[in-house]
Amino acid sequence: MDLIINKFLDPRTWVTASIGFAAIEVVFRLAPKLKLARIDFPLLNGTLIFPPGPRAKVAGGVMYFFGAVALVTVFRAIHKRTRLPLCAKGILFGNMLFLFSSLFAFPLLGIVNPQMRKGNVPKPGFFGLKLKGWRTAASNYLGHLAFGLALELAEKLWE
Repeated sequence: MDLIINKFLDPRTWVTASIGFAAIEVVFRLAPKLKLARIDFPLLNGTLIFPPGPRAKVAGGVMYFFGAVALVTVFRAIHKRTRLPLCAKGILFGNMLFLFSSLFAFPLLGIVNPQMRKGNVPKPGFFGLKLKGWRTAASNYLGHLAFGLALELAEKLWE
């Protein structure tokens, strides 16, 4: 437990989270240029506590970033203990996050988000397929892959 707390408090975790956060957001913002869906995680998260709008985006962005910090804390705690070739850890972590978000987080969000239950925000469903079909799933995959690779490369900076 001390390892996790120390990793969370380490400034390198916060810098790495910022790098990963930037990587996933770049992919999501560029996705429409590739004919993929633009996933707005800050809005999806923020509508858990606010109706759609600027407050939801800000609150969701904060939630989204702290989620990135928590994930980077886990990644950094297991990084040195895992023997895989260069970038394999990042690819594996990105794939695990994609599956987690697609099979658990998206469907659960549709159940617990009051704005989605009211029909004010569309429910993502499994793999986000209820948003923009396969384009959402592809965007989500590429975003999480970029996030995992960014974490792996950022971790190389600290070695």
